[in-house]
Amino acid sequence: ERRMEGVLQRVNWTSVRFSRSSSKDVFRPIGLASLALYVCAHVYELLGNGPFGIFGWLKKRGIGFALEYMREEDEGTNFLCIGPVNKLLNMCCHWHASGCNPNDPHVLKHIPRLYDYMWVSEDGAKMQGQVGSQVWDASFAVQALLQSPKSLTPLAEDSLSGAVSFLVQSRFEGPPSVGRRFSETPFAGGWPFTVRAAHWQVSDCTAEAFAAMLALRARGARKVDSGSSQTLSLPELRESASLLVSMQNRNGGWAAYQKKRAGAWYELLNPSEVFGDIMLDYPHVECSGSVTHSLVAYLNAEPEGPRHAPVVDAVLRGVHFILSHQKPDGSWHGSWGVCFTYAAFLACRALVASCLSGPVSHTVSRGGKAKGKVGGRGVHFIL
Repeated sequence: ERRMEGVLQRVNWTSVRFSRSSSKDVFRPIGLASLALYVCAHVYELLGNGPFGIFGWLKKRGIGFALEYMREEDEGTNFLCIGPVNKLLNMCCHWHASGCNPNDPHVLKHIPRLYDYMWVSEDGAKMQGQVGSQVWDASFAVQALLQSPKSLTPLAEDSLSGAVSFLVQSRFEGPPSVGRRFSETPFAGGWPFTVRAAHWQVSDCTAEAFAAMLALRARGARKVDSGSSQTLSLPELRESASLLVSMQNRNGGWAAYQKKRAGAWYELLNPSEVFGDIMLDYPHVECSGSVTHSLVAYLNAEPEGPRHAPVVDAVLRGVHFILSHQKPDGSWHGSWGVCFTYAAFLACRALVASCLSGPVSHTVSRGGKAKGKVGGRGVHFIL
């Protein structure tokens, strides 16, 4: 600790405040708006320090608000946070706020959760971007097993039973145990990307787990050893459908965690230099494809349900979003994985499901000519 303090004291912070990253690393240079804010922040710090600082009271109140914001996410996600970057930042901020007390209770709760992210490879310690992909993987595994045209082997049945049981237990029910003062996104009926403890619902993860539950219901309810049903009730299915509909953006697409909450001008404040389009949660083709596909499956499971009209509207808007983002060569640009193949698969799956679904097929075929696009350029690109 003392060695680190010595190193930090030797750094000339003034000289590096406006320095740029290596030109090889810069993807989006810091703009004038951000640089102007940095100057204002520097002046604010100068005027806020000391017992007679002009903005001392405001600085203290701002730091208190930021700590409260971080504390809510820490406790609401069982100290996993949304990812490793802000987890480490939150932990360091609370450590500093405690007077660098290594025995601070909040910091001590953070430390054991570091090992959820860390692992050791042949060339040293690594930090992964999430604590896993458990719900995501289990959802696709359940859907794949249920697609089998033949009876499953006992081993496959056991695997299916375990995966479904995990998905049922991972679903968020009711209000969260810790308040969500700073989040307006609904919670109940959703699924995370990783594990329930993370407490962050994700649109496409919810959609794929939802689709798995619907496929299981269509196949027939199965029982776990305890005798409880592994399928969700209709009210629970409606709750998940309502959550997905509520997360749709005005343009018909779905982002990962929440609706787009501001304009593109926010990117003028992007401080990272090495990433673009990170200031907001933007709609993605992959998320939109997964959600549209799952909502179509829900309409097939309950065609005359109380959520029929808003779900049909959401599907039609989702189809329009997907079609509007198709490139001239038939592809879609994705944000994750092998991005073009990944996006094309999820987009085509959603469009095919929409064309074959009774409640929406006529409108989709007539208004978007989706059949032609799916049968032509989209599938041609995948092949």
